[in-house]
Amino acid sequence: MKMALIWIWTIQRSTIKCIHNASMEFDGKKLRATWKSKTPKEAHSVLSANDIQVTNQSDKTDQLKKLLKLNEFAVSHYAAFKNAFKNDKLSA
Repeated sequence: MKMALIWIWTIQRSTIKCIHNASMEFDGKKLRATWKSKTPKEAHSVLSANDIQVTNQSDKTDQLKKLLKLNEFAVSHYAAFKNAFKNDKLSA
């Protein structure tokens, strides 16, 4: 089971498809470099800035709230998974 966990953490968790005149060589690498090390709180801070303009402000507000909730969800479920794995290991 330990090897499976190592494998899971090495899987790429995103896909970037460039559109219009964007290129993976430049834009795709730039996106990964910008976001790969950001925490959800850091991403929220960047995306909530006034210089990030959107067509519909209410969508931006709603999605930013979801970003923080998604982080809470992921943290709580990871903790539950970690505890279940730990308990399973102890009972074996």
